[in-house]
Amino acid sequence: MTLPTHMCALHLTDPDVAEIREVPVPTPAADQVLLKVGAAGICHSDLHLLHFPYKVREEPLTMGHEIAGTVVAVGSAVTDVPVGRRCAVYLCWSCGVCRECVSGNENVCLAAGRTAMPPCPGLGPDGGMAEYVAVPARSVVDLGDLPFTQAAPIADAGLTSMHAIAGVADHLRPGATARMVGLGGGVPGVSAEPAGDPGWPWGGSIRKSYGGTRRDLIDVIALARAGKVTAAVETFLLAQARPAFERLDAVRSEGGVLLP
Repeated sequence: MTLPTHMCALHLTDPDVAEIREVPVPTPAADQVLLKVGAAGICHSDLHLLHFPYKVREEPLTMGHEIAGTVVAVGSAVTDVPVGRRCAVYLCWSCGVCRECVSGNENVCLAAGRTAMPPCPGLGPDGGMAEYVAVPARSVVDLGDLPFTQAAPIADAGLTSMHAIAGVADHLRPGATARMVGLGGGVPGVSAEPAGDPGWPWGGSIRKSYGGTRRDLIDVIALARAGKVTAAVETFLLAQARPAFERLDAVRSEGGVLLP
């Protein structure tokens, strides 16, 4: 397959400045694969990033961390991901070898330090609001025949929700855990008062989690393929990225997907 040399990508260049630019198609490193992007979701985290008052990195950043697409090329060291595979991208690009990663807790990778925020496409490395994106081979998860427009929002919105549920499923009693999900703000209101309404249960704790695990993504994709999870989406062309952001910002729509 002959790939183009250049592509269109949505670049964040300054606070509140995002524009479509023509850039070289990335060449996958030895441990990466190159995806032709089928859909890239717009997340409220992208709005936070767009409105952040400082540059997130000095050079322009390709946005987008909810990514689904087709593998069109693989790096020299990749042997287990075939060209042609349809996949979603797991967004926690963790080290893969620390104690937490090998235990299946990639979203709290120790290499990320005390912030517990592993590198994520579109939030440091270049993301998927582009025609092509290079990603670690170990971050792709098979989609089967799930449509890209359903898969893209699942890569974060579905992943994060799945992790929130799975992580506290054995805590529904005393010794419970309250899960803080996303960046919506709010204060849980924990205080040193007697247990019971309105006091916090004895043994209760709070967990603030980042994304989810690769296993969570596999599980929520399985639910979506079985028709048990459906994302509400609106579709926009990549060239309509800025209006799509403005719509999400203004009306807080239930979903948005960019199609390059």
